[in-house]
Amino acid sequence: MQDYGACLVRLKEVEKAVTVFSRVLTQSNDAGTRLRLASVQMMAQRPKEAVETLQPLLEENTVDTEVLELAAMAHEASGNTPEAVRVLRQAILSNPTT
Repeated sequence: MQDYGACLVRLKEVEKAVTVFSRVLTQSNDAGTRLRLASVQMMAQRPKEAVETLQPLLEENTVDTEVLELAAMAHEASGNTPEAVRVLRQAILSNPTT
C-alpha cells in the first residue's frame, strides 16, 4: 500500500495518496508512515491535518529533526508563526549541525 501511495504522489494524485496513507497508518501506526502521511497532507494543502498527524511524534521525548521541520512548515502554512518558530528552535537545539 505504501508503494501504491508513493506512486500516487509521483502521479500528482495527492488526494488519493492521502487516503491511501491514512489507511496504512490505521493498519500500522509507525513513525515512518505517520511522517509520510503528514508530508502528503502538506502537498495536498492540508497543514492543520499534517500537524494533527505529527502530534504523537512531537509528544515523544526523542523527536527527529525531520519531524520538527515538517511540523514547523505545517504550523507556518496554517498561520501559526509563533508555534512554527518554537518548533524550529527545538529542532536547532536538538541537532545544531543540520
